[in-house]
Amino acid sequence: MSGRKIEIGDVFNWFSSAIQLALKNPGVFVVMALIYAVISAIPLLNLAIIVIGPALQGGFIWAAREQEAGRKAEVEQLFIAFQQPGKAGPMITLCLPTVGLMLVAGVIFAVMIGGAIFAASSGSSSGAGMGFAGMALAGLLMIPAAIAVAFMTYFAVPRVMLDGIAPFDAMKESFAVCMANLVSIIVGFLCVGIAFFILALFVGWIPLLGALVLGILGALVGGPSMYFAHRQVFGSSDAVQPPMAPPAPMDPPAPPAPPAA
Repeated sequence: MSGRKIEIGDVFNWFSSAIQLALKNPGVFVVMALIYAVISAIPLLNLAIIVIGPALQGGFIWAAREQEAGRKAEVEQLFIAFQQPGKAGPMITLCLPTVGLMLVAGVIFAVMIGGAIFAASSGSSSGAGMGFAGMALAGLLMIPAAIAVAFMTYFAVPRVMLDGIAPFDAMKESFAVCMANLVSIIVGFLCVGIAFFILALFVGWIPLLGALVLGILGALVGGPSMYFAHRQVFGSSDAVQPPMAPPAPMDPPAPPAPPAA
């Protein structure tokens, strides 16, 4: 794990750098973000995005590295994880914490809602009130759980995509990096989230278009910001390896020794 300390300003720089990078090739990055946003908005497909989301985020990260290295990003790089042998499986594995959290949350809320409905149908107002209070408490408990899931995946996605780290090792490493920089990570992302919320107040009320714009913007800066975070903490990683030097010529064989007199 890298010992590089993360400051609050670094988090801002990840997102500002992502925006600046997208502006260098806006057509490609906007189309990629549009594809991601549309998949996330379509019923049933938005469930699939939970599973393939890390792989698509890896595509953004790959494209960001290509663009920054002077190699033009391409739209098809959004699906690069599915084009490289042996890469899709590890990237999809990174969805497990999110899937697990959603399953646990679903079970808890189903039990709480069922209990509240049963109490209400039995005429017990206190039982129904306790059921809804339990749902509120469960919702509060989901917040630190969701933060833990984000800690496990934020650095893990670029580590698996760019560096080929095993997914579970990458998730442990990502969690450790975030915990070592807990205040900076929490405050930095909280400020970014507030800025995004303020933007949502201005455009989110527009039917369909507002949600689409927010989805595009979130995808546009989310994946590339992971690339810049990875670069700061773990150093740069380049897909194109330098050409191998040609082997040195072999010395000619020694002439045979003259026959003994």
